[in-house]
Amino acid sequence: MLIPVFNCEKFVGQAIESVFDQTRKVDEIIVVNDGSTDSTRSVLERFAPDVRIIDLPHAGPARATNAGLAAATGDILCFLDADDLWTKDKTERQLKLLLSELSLDAVFGFVRQFQGNDLIPMNAILQQASAPQPGISKITMMIRRPAFDRIGQFASALQTADFSEWYMRATEAGIRSRTLDAVVAFRRLHNSNTGRTRRNEQVKENLQSLREHLLRRRAQL
Repeated sequence: MLIPVFNCEKFVGQAIESVFDQTRKVDEIIVVNDGSTDSTRSVLERFAPDVRIIDLPHAGPARATNAGLAAATGDILCFLDADDLWTKDKTERQLKLLLSELSLDAVFGFVRQFQGNDLIPMNAILQQASAPQPGISKITMMIRRPAFDRIGQFASALQTADFSEWYMRATEAGIRSRTLDAVVAFRRLHNSNTGRTRRNEQVKENLQSLREHLLRRRAQL
């Protein structure tokens, strides 16, 4: 599994711990430090050697994730943002479905949002999290490596909309997926969320990705 991180000293430790707490152990954990200038690197060192740390100059989350993908050795891929969390049974539930339905490329699940400017215990998160929502997102996805490679890497030029652009290509490639009717991840709402700090850029990148997607679809008609 892969975690890209940039200046997330406050939350990344809790994100990694949520991976360690899985009821089905994760075989490989790679964290890509995207040129952090705070104490993120010191936090990551606490988890070595159980976590493989890759250090890169700052270039954005897509390039960091792609670097982690290049280093990953597993045939099943999962992702987590450095400020978010997995539920304890995410990997167990999703892997069970992938192994039982060999025609599936990927499994998603539901996500719950919670207010979290500070570190709070999991029982408090459960008490104040929002209603579950279907989560077609990077943090809820488990995907077979051959299927991911068929679709291709995340667009490294994008800074805020790399997953939505990737998923558009995935639908074009005919990705076969299911969404579990269960919460598999918690998304933390805080003052530094990309949707708050870089909203205009995110909208622009999403619109550009949508235009390119529609042009490709039109060319296929």
